[in-house]
Amino acid sequence: MPVKSARNLLILLGLVCQGLTWDDYLAPCLYALAWAGCLVAPRRSQRRAEIIEAAAMAAGLAVGYGVGTAVGFSTHFGFGHALAFLQLARLTRQLNRREKLFSLLIALFHLAAACTFLFDYRFVAVLALAVALIPKALAEIEAGSFAVRGEDFPGPRTYAPPRLALKDFAVIIGVTVLFFLIFPRGLLTGGLRLPMVRPGDTSTLLDTVLDPTRGGGENSRRILFQVKGERLGYLRCYTLSHLNGVHWSIGQTLRWRPVEIGEPADTQGLLGRQVRVKNPAFLGRVVPVDGQVISLRSTFFRNPHQTRQGMIETDYMWTGPNNFYEYWIATNPAPGGLRWIENRQLTEHPPQSARLRAWVDQVTAGATNKLDLARRLERHFQRNFTYQLGAPELHRLAPMEDFIFNQKAGHCERFAAALALSLRMKGIPSRVVIGYLPNSRNWVSGWYDIRLRDAHAWTEAWFADHGWVEFDATPAASLPPPSAWSDWLEALDFAWYAHVVNFDAPTQNALLARTAEMFGRAAYWGWRHYAWLALWLLPVAAWLTWRWLRGQRWFSFGLDRRRHPDVLATHYYGRMLRLLAARGIHREPTQTPLEFLNAAPLREEAARQDMAFVTRLFCAAKYGGQAISPRDEQAIEAALARLKEQKATRQISLFFRRRR
Repeated sequence: MPVKSARNLLILLGLVCQGLTWDDYLAPCLYALAWAGCLVAPRRSQRRAEIIEAAAMAAGLAVGYGVGTAVGFSTHFGFGHALAFLQLARLTRQLNRREKLFSLLIALFHLAAACTFLFDYRFVAVLALAVALIPKALAEIEAGSFAVRGEDFPGPRTYAPPRLALKDFAVIIGVTVLFFLIFPRGLLTGGLRLPMVRPGDTSTLLDTVLDPTRGGGENSRRILFQVKGERLGYLRCYTLSHLNGVHWSIGQTLRWRPVEIGEPADTQGLLGRQVRVKNPAFLGRVVPVDGQVISLRSTFFRNPHQTRQGMIETDYMWTGPNNFYEYWIATNPAPGGLRWIENRQLTEHPPQSARLRAWVDQVTAGATNKLDLARRLERHFQRNFTYQLGAPELHRLAPMEDFIFNQKAGHCERFAAALALSLRMKGIPSRVVIGYLPNSRNWVSGWYDIRLRDAHAWTEAWFADHGWVEFDATPAASLPPPSAWSDWLEALDFAWYAHVVNFDAPTQNALLARTAEMFGRAAYWGWRHYAWLALWLLPVAAWLTWRWLRGQRWFSFGLDRRRHPDVLATHYYGRMLRLLAARGIHREPTQTPLEFLNAAPLREEAARQDMAFVTRLFCAAKYGGQAISPRDEQAIEAALARLKEQKATRQISLFFRRRR
């Protein structure tokens, strides 16, 4: 068998996809090597083929289930591995037409299984290769019937090369879309090992310890997640309330209250947000939110709760096919209160120099209340300091004094830490918050693209009459806006994740419900406007009736007889060759159609006439471009039916002769 055969390449694609059910590299490579080895191995005889292939299937089932159980991978794909071993065993011998079609079905089964758990762009690659190989593989199997003896495919050009018209591609794409809708992503992933984000994981992109002495962080345009909602605020992830003199950290986290799960019954006075996450591992079990969360629902984490520090944490997260959550916040949250121990912890700070205390007093002079005092400090940093990534590191022993009196430039972490320390020096409970600032709204999708460069630090201060209030002392940064091409590409990227990768079973059910609702509305409209509907349908019904009375098909989805007479003739000629082969009359690969007609050992004159009729029409269409009319098709069908009947009569007569 040639390695470049489309059927063999489709088998290879199926084996690689089956290997992906175990891991991304080792198993696909092993299957590919086994595929190549079976093709170059000597052809074995047909004797005991069923026993050998049954043993191969049993071995594949045992390996698939045993290894899957041992290493924690997909045990329910053991049947797929059994079929993969059968594919490899059949690559070592010649197959008849029925076995080739069965091997094609096995390859399609492997592709179908793989497409239910491939969550990245490999899914598109698999579908594209399948669309390219399936028509060619079917054409090879059909054309292989012209070389009944031997394996010299393609042999002499007595068959038409496969040609795909525009409507053929439309049918293939339609079947692909239908397959996609029937088999949603994640349908067979129940036994797969999903990456879990557990309480001890520290894989978040954000630092949970803030060191203001550092020069700055990464300014990457990589998108982490998308947010959609009106009046979006700062997306809070971590609140750092413990100060050891230089570093800010989370401190002791205590659960305060569980977050209500699901959509609120009454959404009046609430704002809703929708979030799509690419990789939940980057969140580190903390859910980015803005405002005071009232209710929340998600597809990739469980048991969300709010801590006393204001963070929304979960017990664990996982990476699935649909990483989406939605939450609702109060537009006018109640101020709440602080316990005395919290008030003490949020105002603690190391002793500061007289120079720094005098500077804070000077900036806040004339403030009428604590909120005004905090605003004065915020405005002073914004107007008199400079935002700079990669600024020189601060003095380790006196970082805030070095920042305020010497450098006067830095990143957002320095400004947030300096403002929080200044507020604590004035007895105002404050903390540093790490999260993201929604800056860029994609004009194509309408979602806010949250990139790594949008990571931000700001300050929150507590006031008895207002509760927690946000302050951002960081001066405005002059970062280049994304280009229009970038917006298009990012919108397509997240559309892919939202509608293809995230097309899971719940999404499928919602789509079916919306489709049923749409058909219900259409039926109701038709019932209300049946007179107009009948007026449009009567001409269509009359046209179909006229075609039926003339003996024509209502709709012709077959080949265009005028554009592809050779393909249609080849189809009928191939059927004739299979009927003759069943009678023991084989066409040699070196024979032309007319040479085969003259050499065919047919005793019945009627059978020879039928064979001559089909051969002449085949040559006229294949080599002369003559169109095959519907009347010619009926005559060919009648001739093939007579050949089939003569074959059955001859077999019965041979049976009785042997009995005698």
